[in-house]
Amino acid sequence: MPTIGEDAQVEPEAPGAPNNVQIGSWDKAEIFTLGWRPPLESGSSAVLSYHISYLEPGSATWADLMDVDAVTGQDLYWQDIRIATFGTYSFRVTATNAAGTGPAGETVPVQLD
Repeated sequence: MPTIGEDAQVEPEAPGAPNNVQIGSWDKAEIFTLGWRPPLESGSSAVLSYHISYLEPGSATWADLMDVDAVTGQDLYWQDIRIATFGTYSFRVTATNAAGTGPAGETVPVQLD
């Protein structure tokens, strides 16, 4: 039986969900900014990257959009000009560390028109 101080194995933990995922701006020229804050819990190691996915109008399947390197201690954002169809979109962001990918921090649906 291990005692305190022996080589105890700690299970690696993925990070928590990114916080405050929201559309920061939308300018009718099809450019928008998606912003988020790092997870409150980074898990068993530092967050290495974030993955952005979105749900298009009329779709039930999340589509991959982009991976973004982590920047410690800063607001994180991403700008896009690829939205081709106006309508109601949802976006989500996941954080990844050495242990894996955590749950998504999801926005509320946003009407882009």
